[in-house]
Amino acid sequence: MGIARNAEPPVVVGVAEYDAAPIVRAAARQARDLGAGLILLHAVNWSAPPGTTTSPEAIAEVVLAPWADMVRAEFPGVEVVLRPVAASPAGALLEASRGAALLVVGHRARHRPARLNPGSVSMALAGRTHCPLEVVHPEQADRPAPADSVPARPVVVAAASGEQPEDEVVLEYAFAEARRRGAALDVVHAARHPQVLTPPLAPEGQRSRDGIAAQAARTLGARLGPLRAAFPDVPARVDVELGSPARALLAAAEHAELVVTGAHGRGALGRLAAGSVSSDVLHRAPCTVVVVPLAQEGADTAA
Repeated sequence: MGIARNAEPPVVVGVAEYDAAPIVRAAARQARDLGAGLILLHAVNWSAPPGTTTSPEAIAEVVLAPWADMVRAEFPGVEVVLRPVAASPAGALLEASRGAALLVVGHRARHRPARLNPGSVSMALAGRTHCPLEVVHPEQADRPAPADSVPARPVVVAAASGEQPEDEVVLEYAFAEARRRGAALDVVHAARHPQVLTPPLAPEGQRSRDGIAAQAARTLGARLGPLRAAFPDVPARVDVELGSPARALLAAAEHAELVVTGAHGRGALGRLAAGSVSSDVLHRAPCTVVVVPLAQEGADTAA
């Protein structure tokens, strides 16, 4: 099976027993573009009964072998390592995210039985991995690449309005992805309950909903100044919506190539909070979603 020799941290992809081609291809493209190796991981979560000659690792390696052949044929410059594991999928992937550049998993296909449930695995991992988590929408992954004359769909990123150092990590990742994909970047901010003050108490920019939106756009635009300077080839547009953050992101995702959001884990035994922005986007976005992990405590264990 070997050890990847690339100097760059590897891309790790969780390979399911079914519909793996689009997810593996998406991970291989990322590895190629990053100049990184690719680790194909499949976990079998059972122990072999006494007297059984076939181990869980051997079964996992059988699952991985054809996908390794596909990557070597379609992405000859990408070094491939097979990692068959006897463990829970979420636990194995969480551990594999240590030292990885990116962890790639699939979006749950609604018509499939829940034998190995990639959707649940992605929710168990989101915000708790040690690297960004890319959840690939299978229909999008198999879509042919647009012709050079057709503009790429934009990358969409969620942004807070105030000065939040954690937010800068998410924004920088989104700028880098937009550059890699040759795409524009839509920076989306939404306020759930904007406070509208009446004169003479209110500053000029807080006397109407439109004024609040315009002020938020100016503040966010100023924050983006250093990143625009660092990524001058990435057109970045600010979009401020007054309403549900999840709804604003999902509306933008309808025409996006990728949505980037940040998430906090909820401790060693937790998951993303039901109804959180990242949870809603992961479940409902019609495109690939990247969840960038933010600072957290006790998030080293996944079921």
